[in-house]
Amino acid sequence: GVLFAASPELFRETNLWMSRGAPQSTVPLTAVEGEGSEPRELRRAGDRVAFLACREPQGLWGAGAHEAEVVKEGYVDCSSTSGFYPLVSAGNSAFFGYAQFTGQSEVWATDGTAASTRKVWDNSADGGFVRDMAAFGAGLVFWTSRVDTSPPIASLWRSDGTAAGTTKSFDLPPGVGPGAGSTALGGELYFRAQSPNLQVWRSDGSAGGTRRLTGEPIGEFVQDPEFTRAGSFVYFTGDHGIWRTNGTAAGTLLAIPGPQDGDPYGNDRLSWLHEQGGALLFLRTENGVSTLWRTQGTPASTQQIAALRVITGPRSAASFGGRLYFAADDGAHGVELWRTDGRSEEHTSELQSHHDL
Repeated sequence: GVLFAASPELFRETNLWMSRGAPQSTVPLTAVEGEGSEPRELRRAGDRVAFLACREPQGLWGAGAHEAEVVKEGYVDCSSTSGFYPLVSAGNSAFFGYAQFTGQSEVWATDGTAASTRKVWDNSADGGFVRDMAAFGAGLVFWTSRVDTSPPIASLWRSDGTAAGTTKSFDLPPGVGPGAGSTALGGELYFRAQSPNLQVWRSDGSAGGTRRLTGEPIGEFVQDPEFTRAGSFVYFTGDHGIWRTNGTAAGTLLAIPGPQDGDPYGNDRLSWLHEQGGALLFLRTENGVSTLWRTQGTPASTQQIAALRVITGPRSAASFGGRLYFAADDGAHGVELWRTDGRSEEHTSELQSHHDL
């Protein structure tokens, strides 16, 4: 079955629903009167799903095919993201981090039930605070930062979902870190760290296998990069374009410059990186107008595919059957479902005509 958040009517309460693909099998699993449970951050936790409910009872929930239960109540303030690190699905568990106002920083794991929810790490031993989390290999990695030292110490930890299996891998060089925007691609972890300027790093999970890839001046990596593997390269976004790397500093370069005098925070930037058929698809937004492009990492191989306003955001596209499916607006019919095989404009087509999604 499929678990999803839905409302029976427009402007009504939102709850968690389950469906096996037929009307009679589509039922709500949470039913909170009035404002609804407002489920968000749905993540796989073993054979269950963990999610946050932002109405009473507020906190972490777990759901199966026929029911949902409160797993840990009241630890998250949905009106603010301060001190909370979103759920990360890794291995057979979902992980979340929590920083209390008392100065306690913790990492928890759950398999979607109250009995399985356990604390796997806290900062009582070294005083570090959790800064970033990501799935890596069969488990979780997370960055901590100690601010009571001079210079501060940033560390990478790994967890298999148990307290005994949660250990520190290494410390970054003094004055560097902590990691942010961490993304696992194969057996490598790509992230951004301050060293002293904001730079992109890669790691195989060991101190010896961790190196800085870029050496740009202040301003290139103010925003967290998007990392995507396509062909033999890893591509990532900078504030002035798209970079590519073969995993070495010498093989890291700005491959596709962004719009001249662009504003990476506003209407002029390159973003939305997706792999399709060994090539990289990306969105070029200039003067508020979006166009879909493809590249194999060189100016000669870079070409426009379609002029579309692509709807971006988490899980805004999916690959299936050799094509990339996404929502976009062609300026005439509103937001519709589109697909592309990444080759050329005539191979990019709308699947639902004249009906807004």
